[in-house]
Amino acid sequence: MTEYVRNTTGKYWYLLEHLTEAEQAAVAAFTQSVGNCPLGVCRKLTPQQFFSYHTLDYYAIQQYANLIDRIEARFGHVPNFLTAFKSQLDKFGLKPPGDT
Repeated sequence: MTEYVRNTTGKYWYLLEHLTEAEQAAVAAFTQSVGNCPLGVCRKLTPQQFFSYHTLDYYAIQQYANLIDRIEARFGHVPNFLTAFKSQLDKFGLKPPGDT
């Protein structure tokens, strides 16, 4: 599998829970392609238009919650394009795995 294919397909598997080894490798390549930066991952995963968080399953929501927490810890704030989702996470008490 070429590096370009691994980087682009990993984006589509990032929010899925059960992955094969090849899919996990593609997700790792995708994450590395954005410098292992949670903000870069979110920018690549979040469509510019017509995106509804209601279409995500529980695992995907937890993945986003984890990314948002990492972004907030690293940069000190949540970017505008994620604030609506962050407020929904806070409203419903959804937290990344491991948080209490």
